[in-house]
Amino acid sequence: MDDFIGCFSYEDRWSLRWEGPADCHAEKDGCQVLFAGVLRNRPELVELLRCPPDLPAAALFLELYLKYGEAAAAKLNGPFCFALLSRQPEKVLLGRDQLGQSFLFYGRDSQQNLLCSNRLPLLLQQPGLCRDLDLLALQDYLGLGYIPSPRTIYQSVAKVRPASLVLFTGPQTEGTSLTYWEPVYLPKRVLPWPEVGRECRRLLEQAGRRCLQGHAQANYLLSGGIDSGVVLGLTAPLQERAGEAISIAFDHPLYDESTLAGLTAARHRLPQRVRKVTPGDIEALAPLLAGSGEPFADSSLLPTRLALQAAAESAAAVFTGDGGDELFCGYRRLQFMAWRCCCWGLPAGIGQALAKCLQHGLPQPGEQRSRLANLTRMIRALAKEKTDCYACFQEIFSRDCRQQLLTRTQEDDYLQRWRAISSNYAAEDWVEKCDALDILTYLPDDGFRKSDIAGTGLGLDTLCPILDLEVAEFALTLPRRDKITLRERKRPLRHLARELLPAELLAQTKRGFGTPVAAWFRAELAPMIREMARTLPDWDQQGWLNRDYVQELVNAHLVQNRDCAPQLWTLLCLQLWCQSSRA
Repeated sequence: MDDFIGCFSYEDRWSLRWEGPADCHAEKDGCQVLFAGVLRNRPELVELLRCPPDLPAAALFLELYLKYGEAAAAKLNGPFCFALLSRQPEKVLLGRDQLGQSFLFYGRDSQQNLLCSNRLPLLLQQPGLCRDLDLLALQDYLGLGYIPSPRTIYQSVAKVRPASLVLFTGPQTEGTSLTYWEPVYLPKRVLPWPEVGRECRRLLEQAGRRCLQGHAQANYLLSGGIDSGVVLGLTAPLQERAGEAISIAFDHPLYDESTLAGLTAARHRLPQRVRKVTPGDIEALAPLLAGSGEPFADSSLLPTRLALQAAAESAAAVFTGDGGDELFCGYRRLQFMAWRCCCWGLPAGIGQALAKCLQHGLPQPGEQRSRLANLTRMIRALAKEKTDCYACFQEIFSRDCRQQLLTRTQEDDYLQRWRAISSNYAAEDWVEKCDALDILTYLPDDGFRKSDIAGTGLGLDTLCPILDLEVAEFALTLPRRDKITLRERKRPLRHLARELLPAELLAQTKRGFGTPVAAWFRAELAPMIREMARTLPDWDQQGWLNRDYVQELVNAHLVQNRDCAPQLWTLLCLQLWCQSSRA
């Protein structure tokens, strides 16, 4: 995807200066656009507009805008972002794709010029842009490990929200955010169960063909899970010569899925290349965070980068299973939300009261993927109200812990925004309301941000057929029972997996794609986290963090065998980013 930087200045009217590849810019009838992205539905758009099939994406989008105005963005299928200058009426319009696979950052410089780029570091290189840090964004980062849109770590820079347009009509006006698409769960599409499986397969194969347009060959990021395996099983036959299956391996058995992935690759006769990740690979983390422009703490960023590097060695495109858990309800936390409504047959209120009594006597787990850790999370979640209950499965530092960690805090945080979304969202039940939160927040701001950072500079086209809009809209409108029950998650994908994947894989419980940082921090990386705590005044120059509390976390992990790895990883990533941002 091409990178661009645009500067919209205003005297008597808007004007645009820009830098980037020639194909990212188009101009016609007084309008100009900067566009970065991939149009998966290009043939349909060419037929709609009756334009040349080889028209660059920026020029094709501009033709679409001149015909349909602001409704043009909703007609695109794929990852994209754009910045557009329109003359009639005079305005600047920034936009981002429906699911948030691409990113667009913007801010005002000291001359009130409007700057924008699909890469945050490019934006930060522009003179006159204030780089004061945002305490609210830091709070969100410590809570979640990422910074939810529209905030960035900088007070003067914002992200365009997924499925949104930001409209500027004058030099001093604040941008007005307009939502042009959202996950729609109602009305439901009721189909016989066999038809659900057939339609899911048809749509995924169609999406696979769209992804392969322009690619002679594509590799696969293959874990031991269902989503990437189903994508491989359905799309490998669509290629004349399918590429390699790239898998990640760890020494820690709770995290290593390479053997399971190898069974899937062998079944479909694809060569498997395994990249083993060790504590020594931590040296790749600092450059990644420097290239992100803001702190980011998903521990799977590191193996994702290494897997994408391996994929880029032999192909220009790589398939992934991204989106399966969000669109087809694959997370355990969603299953828990269905379960919590009646705890062992008791009303939810009694279950909450019991949980509040039990949680104070729980031992501290030593590993996040242990049964004790899962039980602890469930009991603590059960003691909370619905949205807070769901959030606690994702939180790294809870609100109480953030108050101990930070020397000062502000009241506004992601929980207030999440409560507003979930309480008003039109869905079948609270399980779907929580799923909507995942699609609107976690998927773009964690999952896609991770892919965006990990893929920087590799020139790879990441192919995600599950994220095709037709697949997404099909999945959303299925009755909740067709996606998740108390016994089974992402049912349509599991149905396909029974035809496409080895039985050994289907028998496994969900692991997720993580990194064994708890074990690393107690062994090879122990000096690194001790040094992180010791040098805190050097890298936390704002004095926002409580040094004693950070030292307590280090001691608890190393001495008391409590698993504080998520918190320590989040602080380590913050340290590395702070140091790189001042370099």
